[in-house]
Amino acid sequence: MPSMKKNDKNSKISGEIKKMLKKLKELELILSRSQAILCIWRFDQDWLPEFISDNISHFGYAKDDFLSGRVKWLEVVHQDDFPRLQLRVR
Repeated sequence: MPSMKKNDKNSKISGEIKKMLKKLKELELILSRSQAILCIWRFDQDWLPEFISDNISHFGYAKDDFLSGRVKWLEVVHQDDFPRLQLRVR
């Protein structure tokens, strides 16, 4: 009997994971069809992103440009926007 309860619990968890993955795929599809770019940044000294959506290609970059550190966020921020950006991040 205990193994049945464990299997039921695992099946329920598996079903919930499948639903969440389906929702994630739907959200990725919506994002990929929009002009929005989703970025999650670590605001450390290098400002490397943890995640950046494929839509960054709208601006001529590949997401790996930022993820690898080849292109730095601070290098593409317009100099007039930099002081305002620094204030908002702190």
